[in-house]
Formats: sequence, C-alpha cells, structure tokens
Amino acid sequence: AGKVDIGASGFTITEERAKTVTFSNPYYLSNQAVVIRKDSGLNIVTALAGKGPTKAIGAQNGTTGFDWIKDNLIDNGFPVKQKGYETYPMAILDLVNGRVDAVIQDQPASRASLAAYPTKLTIAGIINTYEYFGFLVAKDDPKGILPKLNEGMEKLGLTARKNPTGKYDLTVVPGSVWDNLMKAYFGPSSDKIEAAWLKTKDLLLNAQTLADVEKFAAAFAEEANK
Repeated sequence: AGKVDIGASGFTITEERAKTVTFSNPYYLSNQAVVIRKDSGLNIVTALAGKGPTKAIGAQNGTTGFDWIKDNLIDNGFPVKQKGYETYPMAILDLVNGRVDAVIQDQPASRASLAAYPTKLTIAGIINTYEYFGFLVAKDDPKGILPKLNEGMEKLGLTARKNPTGKYDLTVVPGSVWDNLMKAYFGPSSDKIEAAWLKTKDLLLNAQTLADVEKFAAAFAEEANK
C-alpha cells in the first residue's frame, strides 16, 4: 500500500471499489462489446446463449466483462463456460484460434482488437452497462491529488458535469489534447499507435507549456491514423 499515487488503467467507478479508494471525475463512458470471429456464423444472441462450438466466452479476470458473464449467463443457467484471462490480448488470441466463441471487453479496447485482426474479428453487438472510467487515489485523497487531476482533465479538453439524474455528462472539446489522444488511441492498431508514439514522443517529453502538449497530441493523432 502507498507505493503509487494514482491508478490509471480503465478502472470502472463502482460503489464497491469506492469503499477502499477515491475516484476522480469520470473521463470515459463505456459499454461492453461482444467480439466474435467473422466466420463463426454467430450473432450476439447465439454467442451468449452457448450456441457456438466451444460454448465458451472469454474475458479478462477481474473486469466488468468477466463479472457480467457470471452474473447474467452462468447464474441464470445459460449453457456457457466462463473463461478468464490475465490480459485481453490473451483472450482475443484464443478467440482468433477458436478456443472460445466470444470475448466480452470494454468497447474502446474492442476497437484495438478489431484493428489487430481486421479480417478475422467483428463486434456482434454491445451490452449497455453504462460504465464510467476514472482515475483512483488512496481513500479520501490524503495527498490532495484529485483537484489537480480534475482540473488537469479540463485543461486538456474534457469536462465532466453531473446532470439532474446524478449521472455525468462528458464533453470533449474538438481539437483539444483530449480529443486528439482519443483519436490516436481508439481506432488504430497497436502497431500504428506504438510507431506514432515513438515518432512523436520527444514533443511530449520536451514539452514546457500546454501549447507544446497540444502540438504533441495533434502530431500523435495524425501519425497514428496515417
């Protein structure tokens, strides 16, 4: 405990997690994608109903997708097998190789999976789980980090405002740092993202002002989407 100040790994904001950590304002609203092989002949209904050859559905251990399989399929008697993985790339590789019929993963991550295997995979459908992602810090933020995180996200072009229902409305300023980072990371293949990062990273590492960061983000997005 206490070895890091900020957790940043696509953490879904949940009441259970909020008992032990404190979350920033949300920075992304996601749902779960059901990824299948293009040649499987399955759709979202048949894949989740165990109609595929393996009757197995994969997800990364400890994720919302993994829990969804148990809570909505296994516990309700659907004839499917739940298969957990240490990472999503491992799950996707098993899907490509026919060891599972479908993989349930966060919608933004599924775009990277399809970019990696564009001729083999497709999204059968979306499960609307309405998950907000947030950064996390130690419970009750003893180091006073959250105000800096929340203000920083706004400076980069993301605003998060609670609406009358208690949910958050997320708005991204077009052309902002946040907007360009989303364009860079959500869509291109991991190879393109890595190549773009290697080509543009010095702009960020040597940045002195927000304008310098904006220049990096724009260049990064352009390179990743070439």
